[in-house]
Amino acid sequence: MSEIEEGKETIEEKDQEEIIEELNEVTEPEYEADNNIEESGRVREKNDTVKKKSEKEGTKERTLRFVIMLVLAAVVVLGVYLHLTNNSKNSDRQAEENLTETEILKNYDFANQYPKQARDVVKLYCRYLKCMYNERFSEEELERLNTQVRELYCEALLAENDEAVQFSALQQDVEGFHAAGKIFIGYTVVEEENVQYSSMDGAEYAIVNTTCNIKESGSTNTLQMEYLLVKENDQWKIVGWQEIITN
Repeated sequence: MSEIEEGKETIEEKDQEEIIEELNEVTEPEYEADNNIEESGRVREKNDTVKKKSEKEGTKERTLRFVIMLVLAAVVVLGVYLHLTNNSKNSDRQAEENLTETEILKNYDFANQYPKQARDVVKLYCRYLKCMYNERFSEEELERLNTQVRELYCEALLAENDEAVQFSALQQDVEGFHAAGKIFIGYTVVEEENVQYSSMDGAEYAIVNTTCNIKESGSTNTLQMEYLLVKENDQWKIVGWQEIITN
Protein backbone atom coordinates (compact mmCIF):
# COMPACT_ATOMS: atom_id res chain seq x y z
CA MET A 1 0.00 0.00 0.00
CA SER A 2 2.76 2.34 0.87
CA GLU A 3 4.64 1.44 -2.30
CA ILE A 4 1.57 2.24 -4.30
CA GLU A 5 1.23 5.54 -2.52
CA GLU A 6 4.90 6.23 -3.03
CA GLY A 7 4.56 5.38 -6.68
CA LYS A 8 1.55 7.57 -6.87
CA GLU A 9 3.40 10.40 -5.24
CA THR A 10 6.30 9.93 -7.62
CA ILE A 11 3.96 10.01 -10.59
CA GLU A 12 2.29 13.06 -9.23
CA GLU A 13 5.66 14.73 -8.74
CA LYS A 14 6.63 13.86 -12.29
CA ASP A 15 3.33 15.13 -13.58
CA GLN A 16 3.83 18.38 -11.74
CA GLU A 17 7.36 18.76 -13.13
CA GLU A 18 6.14 18.05 -16.65
CA ILE A 19 3.33 20.54 -16.26
CA ILE A 20 5.74 23.18 -14.98
CA GLU A 21 8.11 22.49 -17.88
CA GLU A 22 5.23 22.71 -20.33
CA LEU A 23 4.13 25.98 -18.77
CA ASN A 24 7.66 27.29 -18.99
CA GLU A 25 7.86 26.27 -22.62
CA VAL A 26 4.64 28.14 -23.33
CA THR A 27 5.42 31.23 -21.21
CA GLU A 28 8.97 31.86 -22.44
CA PRO A 29 8.08 32.14 -26.15
CA GLU A 30 5.12 34.34 -25.29
CA TYR A 31 7.43 36.56 -23.21
CA GLU A 32 9.92 36.62 -26.03
CA ALA A 33 7.11 37.47 -28.44
CA ASP A 34 6.06 40.34 -26.20
CA ASN A 35 9.66 41.55 -26.12
CA ASN A 36 9.82 41.32 -29.90
CA ILE A 37 6.59 43.29 -30.25
CA GLU A 38 7.84 45.96 -27.85
CA GLU A 39 11.19 46.11 -29.61
CA SER A 40 9.46 46.31 -32.98
CA GLY A 41 7.32 49.18 -31.66
CA ARG A 42 10.38 51.06 -30.53
CA VAL A 43 12.01 50.53 -33.92
CA ARG A 44 8.92 51.82 -35.71
CA GLU A 45 8.75 54.82 -33.37
CA LYS A 46 12.42 55.53 -34.01
CA ASN A 47 11.90 55.17 -37.74
CA ASP A 48 8.91 57.50 -37.59
CA THR A 49 10.97 60.05 -35.65
CA VAL A 50 13.82 59.81 -38.15
CA LYS A 51 11.33 60.06 -41.02
CA LYS A 52 9.65 63.14 -39.53
CA LYS A 53 13.01 64.75 -38.86
CA SER A 54 14.09 63.98 -42.39
CA GLU A 55 10.85 65.40 -43.80
CA LYS A 56 11.24 68.54 -41.63
CA GLU A 57 14.82 69.01 -42.77
CA GLY A 58 13.73 68.43 -46.35
CA THR A 59 11.01 71.08 -46.00
CA LYS A 60 13.52 73.57 -44.56
CA GLU A 61 15.93 72.82 -47.37
CA ARG A 62 13.24 73.32 -50.02
CA THR A 63 12.12 76.55 -48.38
CA LEU A 64 15.71 77.80 -48.26
CA ARG A 65 16.24 76.95 -51.92
CA PHE A 66 12.99 78.75 -52.80
CA VAL A 67 14.03 81.87 -50.87
CA ILE A 68 17.45 81.86 -52.53
CA MET A 69 15.80 81.56 -55.95
CA LEU A 70 13.51 84.50 -55.15
CA VAL A 71 16.45 86.64 -54.02
CA LEU A 72 18.43 85.78 -57.14
CA ALA A 73 15.41 86.54 -59.34
CA ALA A 74 14.93 89.90 -57.58
CA VAL A 75 18.61 90.75 -58.10
CA VAL A 76 18.34 89.90 -61.79
CA VAL A 77 15.18 91.97 -62.23
CA LEU A 78 16.74 94.92 -60.36
CA GLY A 79 19.87 94.67 -62.49
CA VAL A 80 17.86 94.68 -65.71
CA TYR A 81 15.75 97.62 -64.46
CA LEU A 82 18.81 99.69 -63.52
CA HIS A 83 20.46 98.86 -66.82
CA LEU A 84 17.40 99.92 -68.81
CA THR A 85 16.91 103.03 -66.66
CA ASN A 86 20.52 104.11 -67.08
CA ASN A 87 20.33 103.50 -70.81
CA SER A 88 17.10 105.49 -70.99
CA LYS A 89 18.60 108.39 -69.01
CA ASN A 90 21.74 108.33 -71.11
CA SER A 91 19.66 108.25 -74.29
CA ASP A 92 17.50 111.15 -73.09
CA ARG A 93 20.60 113.13 -72.10
CA GLN A 94 22.29 112.48 -75.42
CA ALA A 95 19.12 113.35 -77.30
CA GLU A 96 18.75 116.60 -75.35
CA GLU A 97 22.40 117.50 -75.95
CA ASN A 98 21.75 117.19 -79.68
CA LEU A 99 18.72 119.51 -79.51
CA THR A 100 18.80 123.27 -79.82
CA GLU A 101 17.44 125.49 -77.05
CA THR A 102 14.41 126.23 -79.23
CA GLU A 103 13.65 122.54 -79.73
CA ILE A 104 14.02 121.85 -76.02
CA LEU A 105 11.64 124.66 -75.07
CA LYS A 106 9.11 123.83 -77.77
CA ASN A 107 8.89 120.27 -76.44
CA TYR A 108 9.41 120.92 -72.74
CA ASP A 109 7.53 118.31 -70.69
CA PHE A 110 5.68 120.35 -68.07
CA ALA A 111 3.72 117.32 -66.87
CA ASN A 112 6.83 115.47 -65.74
CA GLN A 113 9.49 118.18 -65.44
CA TYR A 114 7.71 121.15 -63.92
CA PRO A 115 10.19 123.28 -61.88
CA LYS A 116 10.13 122.59 -58.15
CA GLN A 117 11.21 125.98 -56.81
CA ALA A 118 9.78 129.45 -57.44
CA ARG A 119 13.14 130.75 -58.72
CA ASP A 120 13.33 127.82 -61.16
CA VAL A 121 9.94 128.79 -62.60
CA VAL A 122 11.19 132.34 -63.21
CA LYS A 123 14.46 131.00 -64.61
CA LEU A 124 12.58 128.84 -67.12
CA TYR A 125 10.36 131.79 -68.02
CA CYS A 126 13.45 133.90 -68.77
CA ARG A 127 14.76 131.14 -71.03
CA TYR A 128 11.57 131.39 -73.06
CA LEU A 129 11.81 135.19 -73.22
CA LYS A 130 15.40 135.09 -74.45
CA CYS A 131 14.52 132.48 -77.06
CA MET A 132 11.39 134.22 -78.35
CA TYR A 133 12.92 137.70 -78.53
CA ASN A 134 16.29 136.74 -80.01
CA GLU A 135 15.28 134.24 -82.69
CA ARG A 136 13.15 134.77 -85.75
CA PHE A 137 10.29 132.29 -85.87
CA SER A 138 7.41 131.52 -88.10
CA GLU A 139 4.01 132.39 -86.68
CA GLU A 140 3.36 128.74 -85.92
CA GLU A 141 6.65 128.30 -84.06
CA LEU A 142 6.19 131.46 -82.00
CA GLU A 143 2.65 130.44 -81.15
CA ARG A 144 3.91 127.06 -79.96
CA LEU A 145 6.43 128.74 -77.66
CA ASN A 146 3.78 131.11 -76.33
CA THR A 147 1.50 128.17 -75.55
CA GLN A 148 4.33 126.60 -73.59
CA VAL A 149 4.98 129.82 -71.66
CA ARG A 150 1.35 129.96 -70.53
CA GLU A 151 1.93 126.70 -68.63
CA LEU A 152 3.81 128.87 -66.11
CA TYR A 153 0.90 131.28 -65.56
CA CYS A 154 -1.54 131.04 -62.64
CA GLU A 155 -5.23 130.52 -63.29
CA ALA A 156 -6.10 134.18 -62.65
CA LEU A 157 -3.47 135.41 -65.12
CA LEU A 158 -4.67 132.99 -67.77
CA ALA A 159 -8.26 134.09 -67.23
CA GLU A 160 -7.32 137.77 -67.66
CA ASN A 161 -5.27 137.17 -70.81
CA ASP A 162 -7.03 135.54 -73.70
CA GLU A 163 -4.48 133.41 -75.55
CA ALA A 164 -5.22 134.84 -79.01
CA VAL A 165 -5.08 138.43 -77.77
CA GLN A 166 -1.93 137.80 -75.78
CA PHE A 167 -0.22 136.11 -78.73
CA SER A 168 -1.04 139.04 -80.99
CA ALA A 169 0.53 141.44 -78.45
CA LEU A 170 3.60 139.19 -78.23
CA GLN A 171 4.06 139.24 -82.02
CA GLN A 172 4.03 143.03 -82.10
CA ASP A 173 6.43 143.29 -79.17
CA VAL A 174 8.91 140.86 -80.72
CA GLU A 175 8.79 142.62 -84.08
CA GLY A 176 9.48 145.98 -82.37
CA PHE A 177 12.35 144.41 -80.44
CA HIS A 178 13.95 143.16 -83.65
CA ALA A 179 13.32 146.44 -85.47
CA ALA A 180 15.19 148.32 -82.73
CA GLY A 181 18.17 146.00 -83.15
CA LYS A 182 17.95 144.81 -79.57
CA ILE A 183 19.49 141.57 -78.33
CA PHE A 184 18.57 139.74 -75.16
CA ILE A 185 22.09 138.97 -73.91
CA GLY A 186 21.30 137.16 -70.68
CA TYR A 187 19.62 137.15 -67.29
CA THR A 188 20.38 136.48 -63.65
CA VAL A 189 17.91 135.07 -61.13
CA VAL A 190 18.44 135.62 -57.41
CA GLU A 191 19.57 132.67 -55.33
CA GLU A 192 17.07 130.68 -53.28
CA GLU A 193 18.02 132.37 -50.00
CA ASN A 194 17.05 135.74 -51.51
CA VAL A 195 13.58 134.65 -52.61
CA GLN A 196 10.91 136.33 -50.46
CA TYR A 197 8.19 133.95 -49.25
CA SER A 198 4.94 134.98 -47.57
CA SER A 199 1.41 133.74 -46.84
CA MET A 200 -1.90 135.56 -47.11
CA ASP A 201 -5.48 134.28 -46.86
CA GLY A 202 -4.24 130.70 -46.85
CA ALA A 203 -2.20 131.08 -50.04
CA GLU A 204 1.57 130.91 -50.41
CA TYR A 205 3.40 133.61 -52.37
CA ALA A 206 6.97 134.19 -53.52
CA ILE A 207 8.75 137.24 -54.95
CA VAL A 208 11.69 136.55 -57.24
CA ASN A 209 13.92 139.31 -58.65
CA THR A 210 15.86 139.06 -61.89
CA THR A 211 18.34 141.14 -63.84
CA CYS A 212 18.08 141.10 -67.63
CA ASN A 213 20.77 142.48 -69.92
CA ILE A 214 19.57 143.97 -73.20
CA LYS A 215 22.03 145.16 -75.82
CA GLU A 216 20.95 148.11 -77.95
CA SER A 217 22.97 150.36 -80.26
CA GLY A 218 26.27 149.04 -79.00
CA SER A 219 25.49 149.51 -75.32
CA THR A 220 24.04 147.16 -72.73
CA ASN A 221 21.11 148.16 -70.63
CA THR A 222 20.17 146.45 -67.39
CA LEU A 223 16.54 145.74 -66.69
CA GLN A 224 15.50 144.88 -63.11
CA MET A 225 12.32 142.79 -62.91
CA GLU A 226 10.24 141.54 -60.00
CA TYR A 227 8.01 138.47 -60.36
CA LEU A 228 5.17 137.50 -58.07
CA LEU A 229 4.28 133.82 -57.87
CA VAL A 230 1.55 131.85 -56.08
CA LYS A 231 1.43 128.17 -55.23
CA GLU A 232 -1.37 126.31 -57.00
CA ASN A 233 -1.73 122.54 -56.68
CA ASP A 234 1.80 122.33 -55.23
CA GLN A 235 3.27 124.18 -58.24
CA TRP A 236 4.59 127.74 -58.33
CA LYS A 237 2.77 129.82 -60.93
CA ILE A 238 3.43 133.36 -62.16
CA VAL A 239 0.84 135.93 -61.05
CA GLY A 240 2.51 138.95 -62.67
CA TRP A 241 5.66 141.03 -62.94
CA GLN A 242 6.85 144.62 -62.86
CA GLU A 243 9.98 146.56 -63.64
CA ILE A 244 12.01 147.80 -60.70
CA ILE A 245 13.04 151.40 -61.31
CA THR A 246 16.38 152.29 -59.77
CA ASN A 247 18.03 155.72 -59.73
